Amino acid sequence: PSIRVRVRKRDGEWIWCIARGHNLMDNPAVHGMILHLYDDTKRKMAEDKLKQQATLLNNVTDLIVTTDLNRVVTSWNKVSESITGITEYGAVGKFFPDIMVTDYHPFTSDQVAGIVKQEGIWRGEISFKGQDAETKYYLHTISLVHNDQGDAIGMIGVGKCITERKKIEARLQQSESFYRSLISHSLYGIVLTDNTGIILHCAPSVFKISGHETKDMLGHNIFEFVHPDDTG
Repeated sequence: PSIRVRVRKRDGEWIWCIARGHNLMDNPAVHGMILHLYDDTKRKMAEDKLKQQATLLNNVTDLIVTTDLNRVVTSWNKVSESITGITEYGAVGKFFPDIMVTDYHPFTSDQVAGIVKQEGIWRGEISFKGQDAETKYYLHTISLVHNDQGDAIGMIGVGKCITERKKIEARLQQSESFYRSLISHSLYGIVLTDNTGIILHCAPSVFKISGHETKDMLGHNIFEFVHPDDTG
């Protein structure tokens, strides 16, 4: 059996070592214990770094996915699991486009990957179906990941949810369309002005009442169309 221990070097630095002991007390030629030591410091540091990264990935509110350069998933954080319903076990090792159908409008998945490889980064809006079958919208950034030598070894995608914002925008557009339609079909003459009286919008009914075309009124002051004796 082997154990991991810290060994102090001559300069006082502590290093991690894998220690393995052999009991050769019954061997007349040795009659002792032999201890094999292997410097495991770099591997231990890399392991700790990966643990820190994993903790970071799982304690953020953003959707974070990493892949190799061929877009095979190498990590899949907890937010990705909860939003998509796809577990890390079900995602890692799979070709990303095969497990998650994503809309990068106006680009395709392959085009986005090409941009990242050529320019190092892509930013835009994406959408996909969540595990609740609702369309999710994200502001997404995909960039290259490099090793210590500067070589590209993969890609990382980080997305911030904007689904609620998109819903609000859609409701505002629907509301605006509704009121514009209401104004357009109103029997009353409806005019919208700024705080100085400059006409910004006229309902079609204004023409029926006044005989003035909308294009002839926009940009003019409403009091230009009112009798002087009635403006005081």
